[in-house]
Amino acid sequence: MDILAIVKGQRMKLTANNSCHISGSNRFVRFRFEMSDEWKNLSVIAMFEQNGKIFSETVTDGCAFLPSDICEGNCDMTLFGVGGTIFATTNRVPLIINKDISNISTN
Repeated sequence: MDILAIVKGQRMKLTANNSCHISGSNRFVRFRFEMSDEWKNLSVIAMFEQNGKIFSETVTDGCAFLPSDICEGNCDMTLFGVGGTIFATTNRVPLIINKDISNISTN
């Protein structure tokens, strides 16, 4: 499942109302970043912050997966890029992670 995010300078936004996801997936929710020229020669990492913990995913070929460690609740995503003396960051994009009902007990 691909979710397109447009990155222009330090501004990142999702192209559709794709801020709501389900916990419990592994390598299924993939963010595809369409980045402006400023990001072209940078090594980029997608960072996901939830409950004070940061989970990092390397952006490879313009894509990064939602980490499987992200659980139900709110989460923020941002990009961080490094190249020589350049350090680039984007705004935070809020994500809502809903409960995976396949893990609910049927007692």
